[in-house]
Amino acid sequence: MSPRDRSIAASAHISGIFFPILGPAAVFAISRRSNPFAAYHAVHAIMGEIVLKAFLLVLGIASLGYTIYTFYGHYQTDFRNWSWPYFIGKMALTWLAVTILGVINTLGALRTAHRAFQGNTLRPGRVDRLARGLSGLTDRMLQPL
Repeated sequence: MSPRDRSIAASAHISGIFFPILGPAAVFAISRRSNPFAAYHAVHAIMGEIVLKAFLLVLGIASLGYTIYTFYGHYQTDFRNWSWPYFIGKMALTWLAVTILGVINTLGALRTAHRAFQGNTLRPGRVDRLARGLSGLTDRMLQPL
């Protein structure tokens, strides 16, 4: 595979940092037929973004549910036990968790982009089989030119 193919594959991961899901999906749509290696990495990037968004959704629903539960408890007692430091602390912890997940996502995307630029595939597993199936990538295509 050429350096251009590897650059496009790396851009699938990096585009996910700035345009989650849409960036890798665009790379997949453009390179699906002409560049199986880039399409393979685009599918991996899309799956990584979906997992992160699902985790953020669960975190958001849990945080919202706990906030509603707490507000309802304070409503029952006419807000006599209301504590601004507790409320601000809860919000700070939620934002800290989201920030940490964002940093982990960014570092992971940069790591996988580096591996893609080197011409490597990612760990074998279910996502790897799915990515190989959707992109049409075979082991023979990974041989150096």
